[in-house]
Amino acid sequence: WEGGIGIGPTPLKSPLTLEAIATKLDVRLKSVSPPPLSVEEITRGKVLAERIAQDAGSREIAEKLSQVGGVTVRRERAARLSDEITGAIARQATDADLVDLRLAYRDSLDAVTKAERRAREEALSILAVDSPMQLRDYGETLAKLPETERAAANEALDWLGRIVGHRPEQAGPVRVDVLLNTPRDGRAWCDARGVHLTPGTDAGTAVHELSHLLEDRVPGWHEAARAFLAHRVGAEPMQPMGSGYGADEFGRDDDFAKAFGHRAKYVGKHYDRETEITAMGLEKLYRDPAGLAAEDPEFARFLVGVLRGTLR
Repeated sequence: WEGGIGIGPTPLKSPLTLEAIATKLDVRLKSVSPPPLSVEEITRGKVLAERIAQDAGSREIAEKLSQVGGVTVRRERAARLSDEITGAIARQATDADLVDLRLAYRDSLDAVTKAERRAREEALSILAVDSPMQLRDYGETLAKLPETERAAANEALDWLGRIVGHRPEQAGPVRVDVLLNTPRDGRAWCDARGVHLTPGTDAGTAVHELSHLLEDRVPGWHEAARAFLAHRVGAEPMQPMGSGYGADEFGRDDDFAKAFGHRAKYVGKHYDRETEITAMGLEKLYRDPAGLAAEDPEFARFLVGVLRGTLR
């Protein structure tokens, strides 16, 4: 029939994938959840949890981070004004009233942006290390990026380059390659070639993707991230990621929602090797340092320990 699949000796003109054949047969293939974490992985997670609890330096820094900013109050005001605008439209308020509300809302968003910038600067002064690790663009890839994406990448690299501590066993600088690609699905990504930014990428997203690279290329970081994931999710069954993801993509919520909201399952996303722990964690630390430290102190202490080298 269509596609060249024949009976008996009829040749296959264009072999189809198993999924395509199943579609022809009107068979729905069921995705199979990956196996749970091993006892060994969970044990390593427990060992790491003890180290986090005993790391007084990371606890002190995380407590300082929880107090930076004043961002939350400004976000709450912006949210209230947004609700007021929605209500005013529903009750058919006058144009003059709507103009005043929208101007106030715009001002509130500006206040949020300024507060976030101040919080980031204050957090950076707390997180900065005395002996930072060198992140080097050996291939001079940054110079080839368009201005907007180059600025985002440079801001991310400057931030990471001041808070990632160097350890004696680190042979030399960490290579970073930042490329610009047409989106595969609207998202930036990281692979063996480096970080792939998409048009319009902001600094927070660049931090996220560069953090994947750090987890992969800095000795001890990957193992620490895997152990922290194991500590947090334990034997929790994996669940499909849901709408917008492939049938073979699974995650675990733990209680990541207290800091990451609806993105909790993505923090606990399953991969055969890498994790989203470092990338999601450092992106949150960049965007909302006080929020992460206040809402999930253990996660913040873990990140501080890994950044400073005490947990890797």
